[in-house]
Amino acid sequence: MAEQSKFEVTTRTVNSLHTQAKHYFAKQKFNKSIKNYQQSMTVLNMSLPKDKNEENEIKMLRIKTYVNLAVCYYKINKPKHVINMCENLDYITDINKHCKALFYYGRAYEMLGKTEDAIKYYKMAKRLEPKNCEIGKALADMDRYIKKSAATEKDLWQKAFKLEPQTKISNYNVDAEFQVAAREMCQYFADSEEYMKHNLPESISSDGVGFIRDLCAEFEGVVLQENGEGKKKTFSIIKQGPVVD
Repeated sequence: MAEQSKFEVTTRTVNSLHTQAKHYFAKQKFNKSIKNYQQSMTVLNMSLPKDKNEENEIKMLRIKTYVNLAVCYYKINKPKHVINMCENLDYITDINKHCKALFYYGRAYEMLGKTEDAIKYYKMAKRLEPKNCEIGKALADMDRYIKKSAATEKDLWQKAFKLEPQTKISNYNVDAEFQVAAREMCQYFADSEEYMKHNLPESISSDGVGFIRDLCAEFEGVVLQENGEGKKKTFSIIKQGPVVD
């Protein structure tokens, strides 16, 4: 451990691990890449820099490691891990000045269906790099998603006035229009191959929640998600996206 804590040994070991990690990442072996970055962080935490220059170098390697881990976790569909890496990064540097970290903050929140948070971080990243095409595309995609979701929701509720209820669920006090709209939405989500999320209105009744929960069970990949507790509890219909191994 004494030998490993030396600055020269630390940097040599970390750079070697990062090279291996990049090799695995290029081959889309993201879990192996993550393992190498995690090992490099362990080595960095053992380091005992002797002066300001060494301390700054170790800091830069930590920043690089956290950012690369965030990217890897994004690739294996673990948004909460991405957020955790960005939060760790924020302890050692001002993340508001780090475009790539802000961008992957946005990516993580987009995966979680938190549209407003995703857009906020994308815009923060865009301010740092106005000409970044990847950030611009992410914002454009979010804009299209919001418009499509609004149009879909409007269409579903309009259809509720034209169709008869098809569900046999009868244990809840909900009217025919609600039943039709809920079924149409679940069917739309089930037919999609992408991750989707629709927040239920805060005014929805307990019967409405129960009805939708049972209804979601009829559709593969569609679930009712509960968020928060007590009076702050909210509900969302989720279409689970494909899981990347």
